[in-house]
Amino acid sequence: MRQLPGNFGPLKGANANARVTGPCGDTMEFWLAIQEGRILRATFTTDGCGASIISGAVAASLVEGKAVEEALQLTPEQVEAVVGKLPEDHKHCPVLAVNTLRAALDQHRPKSPEPQPANPKTAINAASSTSVPARHGRLVAQCGAALRSDILANHERLQERNAVHRRFGYDPDASVRFVLGKALPLSGRVLDVGTGKGRFVIQLAQQVARVTTVDINPEEQRCARLEAAYAGVVERIEFVLADARSLPWPAASFDAVTSWNVFHHLDDQERVFGEMLRLLKPGGKLVLADFTPSGFRLMDEIHAAEGRRHPHPPSRFAHWQARLRHAGFVTQRFESQHQEVLVAQHQSSRS
Repeated sequence: MRQLPGNFGPLKGANANARVTGPCGDTMEFWLAIQEGRILRATFTTDGCGASIISGAVAASLVEGKAVEEALQLTPEQVEAVVGKLPEDHKHCPVLAVNTLRAALDQHRPKSPEPQPANPKTAINAASSTSVPARHGRLVAQCGAALRSDILANHERLQERNAVHRRFGYDPDASVRFVLGKALPLSGRVLDVGTGKGRFVIQLAQQVARVTTVDINPEEQRCARLEAAYAGVVERIEFVLADARSLPWPAASFDAVTSWNVFHHLDDQERVFGEMLRLLKPGGKLVLADFTPSGFRLMDEIHAAEGRRHPHPPSRFAHWQARLRHAGFVTQRFESQHQEVLVAQHQSSRS
């Protein structure tokens, strides 16, 4: 039996929907949850072949987190670039996916926001019986019931996971605060490599005007996007689905590039490190963070208790620090909260 992607199927609470049958006879349908001009969630179905399924899945993933105007610019060529080169008799599949997406976007009509009670706690209680901090209430309350339920359930799962980490002696929130304390200030265009479930990028988005985050896993980014909606910063974050070994931007595109607890998951650390350097502007700041040996021991304990294993290859930070210094960067290393942090900035920016 063919395994379907995680974004296959109708979306409860969607406020945009369209169904299109292509000239090949395949039919595709898109569902979108759009809030304040931005696509928070996109799903699809199709009765077509495997190429249709993967084209629909990629198109839906590529537009999640994007503004409607930006999503309308998606092309079949961009979808195929992610899918991989298709034979001529399957090139209609990305076309069908993009046409169906555009039809759903065209169908969407912005609605006037519902009046909010003067007391933000009233708005939150009206949205859900689940307690939500007042500063996040307006955003959550304006979502459709199904999407609101997804946001709150995702937040609860993340908090439960954080509680497990804390019981073993690792506090993810304290870790992020420590890393950000060494990373800031960050200005200009900021890239975060390795979205994960969003623990780092969400706190980063509270400190900068806007941040782009990249990950290869659409399900992880969906979790992060829901948590960003809960935190009220989803509009500050651009979510990009891409392989960190080959990032889709020209050289010197970002003023700062960050990564938190990602490198130990990577098979090709050197290539990703090289991509981060390639994208950094002259005078830009590079911030790398990963577990210390004590942090890896805690992760081992947590995963062993769950019958799993956690990767922990040797740290490359000392090697990279020497390499960066040789290239003219001023570097600093810090350790605390079971985290190792390497901050590097070219000398020209400090003169």
